[in-house]
Parts: sequence; structure tokens; C-alpha cells
Amino acid sequence: MGEHFNKFKKKLILEAIIKSILIGCSSAIALTGAVIIIAWLYKVDVQKDLYLYIIAGVLLMILFTAALFLIFKPSNIKAAKRMDRQLDLDEKVQTMVEFEKEEGLIIEVQREDTNEVLSNIPLKKFKMKLHFILFIIPIFAIALGVTSVVVTANAKEEPKEEVPDNPFDFDIWYTARFLALIEDVRNSDIKDEVKNDFITELNELYDQLVETEVESLMKTYVNSKIAYIHHVKDIHNSNDEIAEALKESTDTTVNSLGRYIGDLDIDNTKIALTAIRGLSVGAEDLTAGLEEVHAYFGTVLREYAEDQDSELYNALYDLSDQMRDCTSADEVKTLFDDSIRKIEAILLEQKKNSDMADYIENELKDIFGLNPPVENETPTTTPTGPDSTGTSTGTNTTKPNEDQDFPGGAGDGEMEYGSDDTIYDPNQDIITEYGPVMSALYAEIMAMINNSDLSDEQKAILYEYYSILFGSANSNNETNDN
Repeated sequence: MGEHFNKFKKKLILEAIIKSILIGCSSAIALTGAVIIIAWLYKVDVQKDLYLYIIAGVLLMILFTAALFLIFKPSNIKAAKRMDRQLDLDEKVQTMVEFEKEEGLIIEVQREDTNEVLSNIPLKKFKMKLHFILFIIPIFAIALGVTSVVVTANAKEEPKEEVPDNPFDFDIWYTARFLALIEDVRNSDIKDEVKNDFITELNELYDQLVETEVESLMKTYVNSKIAYIHHVKDIHNSNDEIAEALKESTDTTVNSLGRYIGDLDIDNTKIALTAIRGLSVGAEDLTAGLEEVHAYFGTVLREYAEDQDSELYNALYDLSDQMRDCTSADEVKTLFDDSIRKIEAILLEQKKNSDMADYIENELKDIFGLNPPVENETPTTTPTGPDSTGTSTGTNTTKPNEDQDFPGGAGDGEMEYGSDDTIYDPNQDIITEYGPVMSALYAEIMAMINNSDLSDEQKAILYEYYSILFGSANSNNETNDN
């Protein structure tokens, strides 16, 4: 393009470099400073990895500067327009650039004339355009970057309040009740495969607790195991997945069936299945009615629970599939009656699994004091008012249900005691069964032991008392069984 043109273009390239450096470095510094401050506000230890932020900032400077230079770098035509405009050359340079590859006498004359004009113009007359704001921006950016480093460096980390962790000892109290829980599961009537899985998980928890010395870790182990016990239950129970599939049906009766199966509500499940049978036999055309029910019932099972291979799925799908082969209402009734009995037995087993998982959860929480505390109600007394002499007789000590018959404390299905007596419950101000009151008292004592409120001597006395109590209960139970 000619040396005279190039000397002016080089000045424009230098201008583009300066702009790119000023804006690119300022943006990188400001962005890095902002990131440092945000990280510090979110409690990140910035000083620990400060060098990483600095390296990232340098890389951003290089990246931003290079990208901006590609934007600001002038092409030949842009440089020519800038020269014409700034040096008042009436598009001489632009014309020369546009026709640089053309040949001809007129073009050659124009080119020589333009080069002659450019040679006579001193370079200092061609000023770079650098707005003063370009020099203000870096000042603010550097100020932000320095401030972010200084603030995070001088900020004093607030001392964390150390919460003392209570000691935990898996002593004879815990051991006795925990082993009793395992024995309850072992003696239950749930299927062996489910029972063995529950016992395996409890034994694993036992091994963890024997090595545990702090209360917080104990709570973590117990709560995690409770969650996994329910997971084990869900592996063996298919009612939830089957329920979700049936709820996809557009038929309200089938939809309700899904809800009842999900809740393991056996009675209403039987009612819903009987209602579904009524939908089929109630149609004018039995075959059409059975096909319609199959569409509402079997289709959603196959579509939404096709990966199921459980007894419950097979029983339900076989029912929906076999009903289409029925030729009379009596055949439909026989099929449904047989299927309902089979489904009832399956749901009963799954309900036992669910109840056992709930029982294990409640027992573990009771043993280790994980149930939320219940505020005691203030006992109420009923003033009797003044007597004939005007003197108050104080309060009525007769409890509102004192004359009521109670079966006593033994045989409540959870904890059985050796006494069949009733007892006064001060928290509710009533006469009630012996068992629940003793269970609540035992939970309070366990809480006192967990909080180290009792001496070793007191623990020994209480342990002896409850050993006698539980032993009497077991003796009574064996006698009753005989």
C-alpha cells in the first residue's frame, strides 16, 4: 500500500493496542476483584488460594486484551477513512485503497498524487484518539482489585462457637434394649428374607454404636440407619410403584384403587376391586365392558409399571388380563374373588413389612432419645368451692376417669409389663394404663442418663429395678402363652 500510508496505519494499530490493554486489563482486574469479594462474603477462604485468583486475573487480562485488539485493529479501508476524515483529504486515501488492485493511467496518477500528499504531512499531525475515560477506568479497576485483596487479608475470621459434644457410652442399658429390639424382629411373623435384611441392618448399627464415643455421631448413625431401614422396606414392598401406575388411569375407581394400595388400606382395596368388577359386569355387552376395564386397569399397569416383577404386579395384571377370557358374570365373580384373596394376602405381608419398619424406627428413637421432647401439661385441679360454713374445701382430688375400667399395662403390643394395675398420670391428670406411663417414665430416665444427670450408683439402682420389671413382664408373657 506504500510506506506513507503504512506509517499512519501503524499509529492506528498502536492506538488499538493501547485501547485493548487499558480496557482489557481494567475489565480483568475489576472482575477478579469482584469475584474475590463475593467469595469472601460467602465465607470462602480467599487468602488460602489467593494465588489462584491472581493467575486467573492474569489469564483474563491476556484473553480480554487479545479479544479487544481483534475488535479495535483497523483494516486498510477503516484506516483510509480515518486518514481522509482527520487530515481533510476528501476521500483520496479511501479511493486509493479501494482501487489498489486496479490498473490504469487515471488510477496510477491518483495513487501517486495521494502518496505525494501523504509524504508531505508530518506524522505528528495525525493524532491518536484516546478518550480520557480510558485512563480513568484502570484507576477504578485497580482500586477495586487492591481493595478486595486488602479487605480479605485484614478481615478477622469470626471465631466459631464450639458446641460441646456430649459423650456417648453404649452401655448395658442401650445393649439390653437394642438386643431386645433385634429379638422382636427375629420373632416377628414377617417373611424371612425381609426379617433377615432388617436384622442385618440392625447388627451393622450395633457394631457402629459399640465403637461410638460421642452423641452427635450416635445420632447420625441411628438416623441414617432408620432411613435405610425404610429403604429396605421399599425394596421388598411394591405397593408404592403399583399405586403410582394405577393413579395414571383416567378412571376414578382405578385411580382410587391406586391410592388405597399406596396406603396399604386393605379393606378399601377390596371395595375398589369389587367396584371395578361391577363396572365390567354392569355393561350391556359383557365383552365390551371387560375390554374397557382392561384398558383402564391393565393398560396403565403395563405402561407405567412394566419393569415390575412383584407378586402384587403379577396378581393385578393377571386379573386384568384373564378377565377378558370370561364369558359370564359368574366367571368374572369367581376370578375377582380369587384375585382379591390373593391380593389381600400380598398386601397384608407388605403391611407387616411397613409396620415393622415403623416399629424399628420408633424403638430406635425411643432407645436413643431421638423423639422430639414433649412439653408437660400443667396438671389441672377442679376447685370445689366453699362449704356451708364458707370455708374452701381445697381441690377435688378425684380424677375424671377414676371409675373407668382399664385392661392394665400388660399386652399393649409394644412393651409389656408385669403389672395389670392402673396408675395416675401426672402429665394428663388422669388414671390410665400402667404401661404407657412407665414407658414415658423410662424415656425420661434414659434422657437423664444420656445427659449424664445420674451417678453410676443411681444408674445401677435403676438398672436393677427395670431388670426386675422387664423380667416380670417376660415371665408373665411366657405364662400367658402357656
